Amino acid sequence: MNESIHGETIPSEPQDRVIELVEQQTAISDVLRAIANSPHDLQPTFDAILDSATRLCRADVGTLRLSEEDGLRRVAMRGDPLFVSQTSSSIPDLAEKESFLSLLAKNSVPTHVPDMTALEGDLRDDLFIKNVNAGILSSLFVPLHVDSEMVGIISLGRKHVQPFTDQQISLFRDFAAQAAIALESTRRERQYREGLRQIIETVPALLWSTGPDGEPTHISQRVLDYSGLRLEDFRHGGWEAFMHPADFPETAKAFYHAIQTGTAYQAVHRLRRAADGEYRWHHARGEPLRDREGRIVQWYGLSIDIDERKRAEQALREEQDRLRQLEADLAHMNRLSMMGELAASLAHEIAQPIATARNNARAALNFSNRSSTDQGEVKEALAAVVDDADRAGEILDRIRDHIKKAPARKEIVDLNAAILEVTALTYSEAVKTGVTVGTQLAAELPRIRCDRVQLQQVMLNLIVNAIQSMSGLEDGNRELHISTASIEPEGVCVAVRDTGHGLRPESLPRLFEPFYTTKPNGMGMGLSICRSIIEAHGGRLWATRCEPRGALLQFTIPAD
Repeated sequence: MNESIHGETIPSEPQDRVIELVEQQTAISDVLRAIANSPHDLQPTFDAILDSATRLCRADVGTLRLSEEDGLRRVAMRGDPLFVSQTSSSIPDLAEKESFLSLLAKNSVPTHVPDMTALEGDLRDDLFIKNVNAGILSSLFVPLHVDSEMVGIISLGRKHVQPFTDQQISLFRDFAAQAAIALESTRRERQYREGLRQIIETVPALLWSTGPDGEPTHISQRVLDYSGLRLEDFRHGGWEAFMHPADFPETAKAFYHAIQTGTAYQAVHRLRRAADGEYRWHHARGEPLRDREGRIVQWYGLSIDIDERKRAEQALREEQDRLRQLEADLAHMNRLSMMGELAASLAHEIAQPIATARNNARAALNFSNRSSTDQGEVKEALAAVVDDADRAGEILDRIRDHIKKAPARKEIVDLNAAILEVTALTYSEAVKTGVTVGTQLAAELPRIRCDRVQLQQVMLNLIVNAIQSMSGLEDGNRELHISTASIEPEGVCVAVRDTGHGLRPESLPRLFEPFYTTKPNGMGMGLSICRSIIEAHGGRLWATRCEPRGALLQFTIPAD
């Protein structure tokens, strides 16, 4: 049966002991549940600890204070208004003077005061006088220790002289020990989270997280400040308002594809800065966080401002376009200059078929004036006129192709045919200077894709340079040899070899530099432009000295 001491009913053993143990475990479970339900807010945990303590010990009032640098701060309390008004919200540093609480802080065991009015001497400090004035006559003080360090104190009181039993004190001490560990772990985790949050906020990027379904769970303060929106706004379409209308559909498509497939995603889009309304380019990335079973539990993402880089890239593209246009203009000027150098030879080349056509036309007239006209001879003469006119027209077409200004156009080109067209244009110049031109063109070449006019400009420069290098020779053969070959893995190689004066050793390193020339009247742009054209096609151009004399210039073009 139950016994009564000082009016307090004491449970009999062992059944009632089991009930009290169950109550104790229920109390600590309530604390753990409060921690789990409010990971970012400690107040529900404080309230759960104090509620459980007063319930376990059948106390009328209670106070939970936490240790801080400047003393004890009250974080939760239970009791009537008079008790609340008499209780200080904070107690100064306990080490400043000897008091009941300072002695309690040095002692790790609970302190029980069965009758507050019986307390005598210096221990009757202001704190206890206020408790007595508030009607608290029996008190129990339990320090909360973790690793020998006091992290707080729970104070319980009764309005009558009704001491706490040893059984209640024992149960409460065990509960307090578990509660202290749970409380301190939660406090440290929150401090860690707060420290991590502060570190994250210093990262120069816009950070966010979502649940597995893509619903926002956290938006960093930097994002909120940048966008001028709230977390709730992002949960109700805020990203669409934040992003440039032209970029949102593609970004949303990429994001939801990542949510559905579980794959990381990235996107480049413009975000509106609230401070000035300017849209700035950002590079966004999202990565899933998975549990041990591979299930996605969270998505983390960041957006980095790349607006300056995008502007620099745009400026670079514009500059590259300008340089390409300048190169095209220089190449066009080089073609005009080259055709000017060949003007006399080209005039002779055109005059030849015109003169032949004129002679054939006269022959046709003579045949037609005879009394007994042979129609076959007339037709043959007129056909020759047509052929000569076509040959003159083809020469003019080639000249027109080389002097016209047109944008580059890459297409499949018959390399051998393109080279033969250029040799035809330079034939009269070669004959005039006594140069013999020989070709060795490979029958089976890989397909190449290039700008025909640009490639022929390179050939024209190399052939004319070779002819001019042999024009001042007083002895020896003047031979120009042009060849094509298939090479692996580069594609096609074209070689132009002459028997001219050759290249001086000091000229080789600078031969393709802009404005460097070995000719008395040269501009020094031809070979530089040729190298730019070949490199733009993915090939390379180089020169080699030949023995006993002459030079060999070669270039490669990759196969299509």
